[in-house]
Amino acid sequence: MKNLNNKTKKQLIDEIKSLQKQINELEKEKDKAKKPEDVLQESEEILSALFNAVKDSIFIKDLSLRYVKVNPAMEELFGMDSEKLLGKTDMDLFGEEAGRHVIEVDEKVLGGEVVEEFPEKPIDGALHIFHTIKVPLKDSNGKIVGLCGIARNITELKNAEKALRESEARWKTLSENSPALIILQDRDGKVLFINRPVSDQSRKKVVGKSIYNFIPPGFHEIASDCFKKVWKTGKQCSYSTQLKTAEDRIRHFDVWVNPVFEKEEVVAIVSSSFDVSEKKLMEKVLQESEERLSLAIEGARLGLWDYNFRTGEISRNEYWAEMLGYTLREIENNIRGFNKLIHPDDRAKTEEKMQEHEEGKSPDIDVEHRMLNKEGQWKWIRNWGRIVDRDNNGKPLRALGMHFDITARKQAEEELKKYRDHLEDLVKERMAELEEKNKELERFNKLFVKREFRIKELRDRVKELGGKAGEKR
Repeated sequence: MKNLNNKTKKQLIDEIKSLQKQINELEKEKDKAKKPEDVLQESEEILSALFNAVKDSIFIKDLSLRYVKVNPAMEELFGMDSEKLLGKTDMDLFGEEAGRHVIEVDEKVLGGEVVEEFPEKPIDGALHIFHTIKVPLKDSNGKIVGLCGIARNITELKNAEKALRESEARWKTLSENSPALIILQDRDGKVLFINRPVSDQSRKKVVGKSIYNFIPPGFHEIASDCFKKVWKTGKQCSYSTQLKTAEDRIRHFDVWVNPVFEKEEVVAIVSSSFDVSEKKLMEKVLQESEERLSLAIEGARLGLWDYNFRTGEISRNEYWAEMLGYTLREIENNIRGFNKLIHPDDRAKTEEKMQEHEEGKSPDIDVEHRMLNKEGQWKWIRNWGRIVDRDNNGKPLRALGMHFDITARKQAEEELKKYRDHLEDLVKERMAELEEKNKELERFNKLFVKREFRIKELRDRVKELGGKAGEKR
């Protein structure tokens, strides 16, 4: 961008020098035999042609710093013709604050200085940036009679420079703080940019080297195929690779390769490499956990179900159907399939339990009900489940649960109940027998007490009679 400014400066200086040369030549013509009015007319024509040919704004000011000559570019810039511009000062055009600065610069030029500046001037309610060069305007005797200036509106250029700086700053910030390793490479595989050191090498050592220096040999082919695809099609490609660290550990990377376009042509490709080692480890741990869970479910013979409230579909594992003697294909994968199998007397109770859980009145669904197996027999099932996903309004979206076959337990409970009932009947019988025996004993006791009481009375009578007999003697 610096080169562009130097180029602009040179162009403006060359134009001013050419203008000054033309003016000096015109001044010299005054000493020739031409009539003054002819010389003046010729000079005006030359100046007018020169002004009209230049696309930059050219102006001439007198010693009072009023505009005395402007070209069409200057008229177009301000949106007014020369009649309205001529005779005005910069205070009239730009306002007091900006105009005062222009006057201060112009006074330096009238003092003999050549001034180059980049002022900001308000035009039509917006600030415009100009590259301006002003030189003193002298007559043939070297006396300063005014100043000549040329201005180029570089607002778009400066805006582009600013946008480019901001874009570069954003790119630098994003790339340097990105979790990915970002590498820009050309068609020959040479690294043009890298956002961080790699393989214990600085960025300076990496840039300019082949990308294959940093890809394990075993992955060269898959990487090369991906690069070729992007160059050819201009579409994204990805591949996975591995690296061995200094500690002899294997790190896994997912690499995404994208094209860089310039005028619809792929001029480079950029690779973003993400370290997915932790993800791979978690996937392995998850897979092992799922395998253990699957073995546990199979060993426990649990029937799993997964209910989608939006679609009404129910996903089940094979054993869910097997515990009733069916295959999954024989059972509808929706709530109708469930309602067809549940015992009519248990349906209301089950729906009530489900409704309570949906409304948040219970932590889960836990209900025992009967279901019809393929042989027409009722099997007792313990149905446990829980809602695992709700929308923002609390409406259930998904529930997971399992079925336990508790028929054997229910049969054992029934047998135990019968045994208890039988024991109770036996106890009642024994109690009745004991009660009858007790009544007989009570009757016996009463008879015994009565007899003893009679014996006592007889003994007392005998004693009484014996006592009376002794008195008579």
